[in-house]
Parts: sequence; C-alpha cells; structure tokens
Amino acid sequence: MLGSSFHCGGRLRVEESIKHARPGRLTVYLVEDSAILSKLLVSTLQSDLGAHVVGYSGDAEAAIAAIGELKPDVVIVDLVLHTGNGFEVLTACRDMDAAPARIVLTNHSTAAYRQAAHKLGVADERYFDKTTQIGAMCALIRQLAAAKLADSNLADAKRNHRDQ
Repeated sequence: MLGSSFHCGGRLRVEESIKHARPGRLTVYLVEDSAILSKLLVSTLQSDLGAHVVGYSGDAEAAIAAIGELKPDVVIVDLVLHTGNGFEVLTACRDMDAAPARIVLTNHSTAAYRQAAHKLGVADERYFDKTTQIGAMCALIRQLAAAKLADSNLADAKRNHRDQ
C-alpha cells in the first residue's frame, strides 16, 4: 500500500515520496507514537479521505526533519510522544518558511494543553481529542483535501485556457 514513497521515522526517500503524490492531492505527515493508531489513520487518510500520507513518526526529532524535507500541506500531531513531544514539532512547523497547516490529535485535551497549542498557532477548531473527536478531525481533513483538489483543478483550467 505505501511502498517506497513512505517515510516511517527512518531514512527519508523524499524524491520518491513527492513523485508518488498525485497533483492536487492533500499531503499529510502524521506524528503519532501509537503504531496501531498510526496504521489506522494512514489507511483512513489515504483510502477514505483523499489525502496522501507522505510519512509518519512517533519521534519529535525525526518528525521535524521529515516535515522539513517533505513539506506536507498538513501535519497531524499527537502531543505526547515516545521521544520528545508534539509541542516541539508544532514550534518547528510554525517557524518553517512554508508552514504546514497544523492539527492536534491527542488524548490530552485539558485547557492547559489547548492553550499551549493555541500559542503555537493551532486554532481551537483544529485541536481534537482522540477519544471522542476522530470523526470531526476526519471531516476537517476531507474538507482540506477537497479544497486543495478544487484549487488544483482551477489552476489547471486557467493554465489550459491560457495555453489555447
């Protein structure tokens, strides 16, 4: 399913990952330390929601390096990781030249966690509790994927019109 176009916390194959992403398809990087949840989310994102998952990691440092190389449209971040934490990832993403949209999906939905994420640029409507809001996060991804595809189709139509 994922083939050589996927990055999983190890050695990057950036050129192949970008090559396999279809034009107009929303690209996503997942930062999640649960292997089971990662597999489920990757499958759902790619098969049901129209996104292209370029990779995932449960380690903050590996995720930051991969996100910098792969430049996904969206990063989905858990806040508590095996190594490092999601706040490190959110900070790095915020400071990138082409900052990806950031979504938090976590079991830690207290006001303090939400406020800290908000200070790093995560809007309240992009902060989701894993236990009760995965469906809402999927709806947001579906919306973002549809918007990216529509923008791509519009750009193609304009380019084709110009070329005629």
